[in-house]
Amino acid sequence: MVKFVFDSCSLINLAKINNLSILKLISKELYIDKAVQDECVISGKALGYRDAFILDRFVEQNFTVIPQDYSEEIEYFGAKGEASTFLLGKNGICVTSDKKAFRKILNRGAKVIKIEDLFYLSLEKKTLSKEQFKQVINELLKIDAISGEKYHILIKEMEEWERSQQG
Repeated sequence: MVKFVFDSCSLINLAKINNLSILKLISKELYIDKAVQDECVISGKALGYRDAFILDRFVEQNFTVIPQDYSEEIEYFGAKGEASTFLLGKNGICVTSDKKAFRKILNRGAKVIKIEDLFYLSLEKKTLSKEQFKQVINELLKIDAISGEKYHILIKEMEEWERSQQG
């Protein structure tokens, strides 16, 4: 089983669309660093963000939280969550919604995937249905978590994949 390590923005976006449960369909091995938990749950709850309360329960029940010493990477990444996601993800796959974080993690030689592409791969592996895939990317589009261009690319890829499955 692949170890997926999530950053804050991916989790916050899924909490905003109330679809964190989709992650349980993708993998049983879900990880975050303590810095990510602090950023998206602890700080979010202190500020009264609804998604932070949703995340708190979901993280507690479904994620393994592992603290990392990210001090050596903080200068490069500029944020605790990104640095710790990279470090924890060295033995798995980092999952992000952030373009800058994606490039930085990739440049450091770790495996990284954008959350919407993880959903597409899950469609190909048939761990997500077409309906589940379309629903989650539609919801991500509505909150501007993915661009209209990326949405159309994903829909086109889904249609091409469907045709290849029929053939």
